[in-house]
Amino acid sequence: MSRLNHETNEWHCKVVLFGPPTRNAVKLAAQLVTAIPLAEREVTWDSPPTDEPTLVARYRPANATLGDINPVYMLHALRSAGSTAADRQHVLHNTDGVILLLDLESEEQSIFAERELERFLSTYGKTIASMPVILLGASPLDDGQQARLNANSLAYFAAENATTLQRVLSTLASGLEEDSGLAGIGFDLDDFDNDGSAVDLDDIEFDDLHAYDDDELK
Repeated sequence: MSRLNHETNEWHCKVVLFGPPTRNAVKLAAQLVTAIPLAEREVTWDSPPTDEPTLVARYRPANATLGDINPVYMLHALRSAGSTAADRQHVLHNTDGVILLLDLESEEQSIFAERELERFLSTYGKTIASMPVILLGASPLDDGQQARLNANSLAYFAAENATTLQRVLSTLASGLEEDSGLAGIGFDLDDFDNDGSAVDLDDIEFDDLHAYDDDELK
């Protein structure tokens, strides 16, 4: 649930990176976070408790303001493959938007994850249709995959480069703005300095989101 912090003039929104409990889904989450320009990314999962399944990164768009209010997107992700259904349900509590991660190498699990997302959201009185939800996969969908994996015709992005991944967040921010009734949320990709965010997506090869060394991205 989004909330306004009057002391810091920040508008906090919770975004969940949700997907099947597979290595490829975890990799997509890592790619999305590491594509955010370094100056706008505050990674807070450097030393998470070993028993904490959820990691959080704060994303603060440099050029996104609402008057004197600064939006802060709290990106929640499960830290490793093999997460439990209970953990996947819990992470969706009070979420404002979802990026649904599709594992194109495991379509059955991705289809199940979308059904699971709908079922878990319903326990909190929400639906996929009632909130911003975007699909993210490793590559463009062909017609067959579109029919199987995106029957609801949601916005879909392929994680082909850092700019595309940044557009995922831009699109989600626009949806959150529309849902909230506020104005001025979002960011202009043309203003980004991509020198600090050019990441070789193929180099991210690990099971655990906490495994990457942020210094390598500078």
